[in-house]
Amino acid sequence: MGSQALDDLRAEHRFMGKLLDLLQEQVRLIGEDKRPNEELLLEIAQYFTSFPDLFHHPKEDLIFHRLAALHPGAAGTIQALEAEHEDTGRELKRLVRAVVKLVLDPEADQDPFPQRRSRFHGNGKAAYGVGGEEFLRSGGKTHFTSRVGRN
Repeated sequence: MGSQALDDLRAEHRFMGKLLDLLQEQVRLIGEDKRPNEELLLEIAQYFTSFPDLFHHPKEDLIFHRLAALHPGAAGTIQALEAEHEDTGRELKRLVRAVVKLVLDPEADQDPFPQRRSRFHGNGKAAYGVGGEEFLRSGGKTHFTSRVGRN
């Protein structure tokens, strides 16, 4: 588990955070009854339905499992982070469906879309932008506490 792997994960977290910020801007437009950039919405949805599960999470899993082997006392923290990622993934799937529905039928009632996006942005931004960062920086020597156990 080299520092390059951790640097890569941090860069991916920053990029995902930027995508979530772009999504926030599109939701703001929707809230102002303006037309969002549908292509951008679909690109963001497509990214989050492929890259994290195919590439990002397996890297995190590998690192977390290695840290758990090196620091058995941190196993609970790691399990909590993994559970949080699973919850975020489920919410992300709901968000993606709402994005696609919005693009396919912009005239339909979209009231649930901003709430779903806000709920995901709160959990997802933490999972992709902060989640596990303190734990990764510490090399598993201290328990990550800023998000674990919160909803």
